[in-house]
Amino acid sequence: SSGINAEYGGAFGATEINCDGADTADGCTWKEYGSNGMPCTNGEQVAIQCGKTPWVLKLLGSRARSKSVAGYNYVKVKCEWDGCKYGVPIDYKNHLWGAVMVVDRSNMTADFAGGMEFKRGKLVGKMVLPPSSQSCAYCVAGVQGSTIHEVAKVDEWCWDGAGDLSDVVDEALHDIFGDGPGY
Repeated sequence: SSGINAEYGGAFGATEINCDGADTADGCTWKEYGSNGMPCTNGEQVAIQCGKTPWVLKLLGSRARSKSVAGYNYVKVKCEWDGCKYGVPIDYKNHLWGAVMVVDRSNMTADFAGGMEFKRGKLVGKMVLPPSSQSCAYCVAGVQGSTIHEVAKVDEWCWDGAGDLSDVVDEALHDIFGDGPGY
């Protein structure tokens, strides 16, 4: 699927795994298994694929396009994410949710602008957004059933000179979801 595995502590092979007396997987001992593929002949040790990072989400690209329909200015936002769970590419439709959040320039708060759905491997949503001179749009992708998420600015829909406002979005998400996995 993607190069995100290697880039973010993704998959590696392990064999001769011993977890006797270990309370967690970190307490196990093992030997690294080369990139020869899985063993398939008698006498070879079984190897498993492992990963160092539980969830990795990375925005590959985003796009915002404005369109006026019946007097309303709609914005179509597309966010393309890549993700892994312990180094293995994930099934986006069944494991991720997506939304667009907007940071208001006047009071520096974030709120949901709209949900997104998967179309052709991308999260896509149509919504009414305040003018980009007064707001910054952020793509948000999260793991269903948890508070694990990632946020990324949609550069085409943000006022000039706005820095990274992802902490404002994270704070709003924390206020909505509370404490839990991922916080």
